[in-house]
Amino acid sequence: MGARGLIDRISFAGGEFGEKLFGRADTAKYQIAFEKQENFVTLVEGVVTRAPGTRFVLEVKDSLQRGRLLPFRVASNDYYTLVVNGGVTRLVREGGFVQNPNTSIFEFNVPWVEADMASLRSAPAGNQLYVTSLKQPQRLTRNDHTNWAVDVYSPDNGPVDAQNLDVARTIQTSASTGNITLTGMGSPFNTGMVGGVIRIDDRDLSLTPQWSALEATVALSAQRRWNGNVYQAMQSGKDSGPNAPVHTEGDVTAGNNYQTWRYLHSGYGYVRITAVSNTNSATGTVIGRMPDSLMGAGSFRWYPPAWTSTAGWPEVVAFVKSRLGFFRGDKGWLSAVDDPSDHDLGLADDDDAIAIRLRAPDASLVEIKWALPSGALILGTADGEWVLRGPNVFDPLTPKTIDAFPETSEGSEPHVPVRVDGGAMFIGRTGKRMHYGKYDRQKQLLETQELSVTARSIFGRGVAEMAWQRDPHRVLWMAMDDGTLASATFMPEQEIIAFARHPRVNCFVENVAAIPGVASGVDEVYFIIRRTIGGVTKRYVEQLADYFEPQNPDAPTAQGAWFVDCGLRVTGTNITQITQLGHLEGQEVAVFADGAMQSRKTVASGTIQLDRPSNDITVGLPVRGYLRDLPRNLQGTTAKQKRVAEVDVHLLHTGGGKIRAYDPEETLPDDATAAQINADAQSWEDLVETGANDYDDAPPLISGQFRMNIEGNVRDEAQIELVCDDAMPLTLLGMSPVIEVEEDD
Repeated sequence: MGARGLIDRISFAGGEFGEKLFGRADTAKYQIAFEKQENFVTLVEGVVTRAPGTRFVLEVKDSLQRGRLLPFRVASNDYYTLVVNGGVTRLVREGGFVQNPNTSIFEFNVPWVEADMASLRSAPAGNQLYVTSLKQPQRLTRNDHTNWAVDVYSPDNGPVDAQNLDVARTIQTSASTGNITLTGMGSPFNTGMVGGVIRIDDRDLSLTPQWSALEATVALSAQRRWNGNVYQAMQSGKDSGPNAPVHTEGDVTAGNNYQTWRYLHSGYGYVRITAVSNTNSATGTVIGRMPDSLMGAGSFRWYPPAWTSTAGWPEVVAFVKSRLGFFRGDKGWLSAVDDPSDHDLGLADDDDAIAIRLRAPDASLVEIKWALPSGALILGTADGEWVLRGPNVFDPLTPKTIDAFPETSEGSEPHVPVRVDGGAMFIGRTGKRMHYGKYDRQKQLLETQELSVTARSIFGRGVAEMAWQRDPHRVLWMAMDDGTLASATFMPEQEIIAFARHPRVNCFVENVAAIPGVASGVDEVYFIIRRTIGGVTKRYVEQLADYFEPQNPDAPTAQGAWFVDCGLRVTGTNITQITQLGHLEGQEVAVFADGAMQSRKTVASGTIQLDRPSNDITVGLPVRGYLRDLPRNLQGTTAKQKRVAEVDVHLLHTGGGKIRAYDPEETLPDDATAAQINADAQSWEDLVETGANDYDDAPPLISGQFRMNIEGNVRDEAQIELVCDDAMPLTLLGMSPVIEVEEDD
């Protein structure tokens, strides 16, 4: 006895389902997922559309070396993607590269080499970008599009490490200002300190009398202490005056006919080490006046440099609550409020700089791998996630109230997390799991969940880089360790998390970054992609093209579609050949001209000949989109054999694509060519009856619900597959098969 039924599929919000879950037809996500989803993106509406291709932007400076993309927000309407490679940085924005007045590519020198690329981390603050690496931090300053400065980030007042507590290890100074000699006892110096800043505290506070309003005729140059600061009298024989000095720079008078007080120091000074002769002798330049008491004897109250070639440089940087933070190992240093260059710990006032150390409850070593402000400052470590915050909701971070709280225990490998809607995405310690962390400010609680659990077949490759394209469709783009590309559409309030793979031709994705679109409102996504062209390694910066929308919704055509990779667009009148394709030499390319397809061509001497004269041509590597449905069962049956007889497809603005019943014995390889698909054309049904390659005008796109007769074979499972190997748009709103089954009596 047989049965026949229609299985409605009107949502694809599940994306690609992990192969280990193919037997879980009982789950809600199974009903809205695909077995395979390649080069299709799930939209927040729960439908799927072809993923756009990429635009060729430029070749990196040195294609033999890896590069790095660093996003940089200067202002709400001013963004850049910095392309770091070959010892220089080039700038990309609005789909193009910044040029010099003579139209050459603008670039400026940077100190990083290829070995530094994986470790580069950056944080913007106004017109400056702070970058950490395996070396000393750098500061990039944008003065204009073609006016950038690069200098070492080296504050004059720190950061310094914890105070020396060994009373036998002292430092004495030869003077309070200028270039001085430092004499040590107990071997306080090492050669790694050269270039670093040491703080040395007053050895004896009793040597400087306390300021008093009752003191008369204060002698010229006499020093007095008030509120931890030391001041010098600048007039002879004047009374101290009724107003205590509280300033921290320059001269201030206590009032008419009273003493003028010059700020000297706050009980300590800073000196930058210029040379180390031996462990007990060094020279340096005073950059924060030294207490005079240090010239008479050594003080054990000194703080070594926190960052040196031997101690190590900061590895992570983040900007949080008006403070610039640096992190390494279990330590963190936050600048003073609104001053990224101020690391003076001062007297622990609310606006002073902060130094903190994370201590695990089990006394294990903490290794900070990333930092991301998202409600609070979230720190990802090798073993778990911490939150850096004040004691109460919305409290500012201050030296006296800041604390670090271990929250969850997923752990991370070194990477750059991304801020997404409501929280943060980060990669687990194996590199093969993706977690979403959401900080609840009211509860002061960090909650994490693994999102990759339903698509571990995708994440088994490991994630190398991520970029969040919030607009227009909230897609997380992921460059995998093996060079492939994957995506995740994520909108938690709509319960949408949909993964997809994006296999591309001759493509190894090494890096990805996103910046907000300045003019279009569409976030710009850039990749560094390694390709082999003419037997030579090339590394190109390519931009993800726009998602397709018809230029005229009332009479939609494919004009403006971009479903090719590493593509170029050429416009003109009656063009018969394209000559600008040297970057695709020897490659088979797809040609999309005036809204219609032409036959594929092979680039020779940077040139192809068109099938017919055209005015608006897009040429690039073909991108093949593919969907395979999960097996479907009719409720209430005990079917042994099934056959797909028909399928209802609901399309929107679609101009191409083919559909058929899936047969495992006729599976297309992932890199199937147009010739392979066309060789088996009889088993495929065209979604759109088009006339193939001989259009003179852009064909209209179709929208609506259509019933296709696909006549599959009788098999154990009934599935559908859909392929789109041309450059035409395709958006699938629904795909409901009619299945015939044989049942047990």
